[in-house]
Amino acid sequence: MIKLVFVSRTNVADEYSLDEIQKEVDSGNISFLNKNVFTNEYESAIADGRLERINEDSEREYAIRLLYGKYYSDKMQWFDLIKDDVLKNSNIYKVYLTNVTGKEKYIEI
Repeated sequence: MIKLVFVSRTNVADEYSLDEIQKEVDSGNISFLNKNVFTNEYESAIADGRLERINEDSEREYAIRLLYGKYYSDKMQWFDLIKDDVLKNSNIYKVYLTNVTGKEKYIEI
């Protein structure tokens, strides 16, 4: 079994000046610190599953072609020139998910 953790977006809160923060603390509003200063926005997911190494060349090439196509779509005309070397130096794995959970936190200002 494996556990995968994905974080797709983070944003550290930085909406208040040091003077504004000090005014809140001086007024006794300590909870302001946790809610508005020492916090961040995020989106995340955690997945559990089983990992399987892919050994069949056609399936391995398909996976590499998808990956390279996503990031180098304008250069795929040359993919066939490098694919054998890429496949020789790459391990490809398939994940069979058994459970996925996610959460998010947005800060309203």
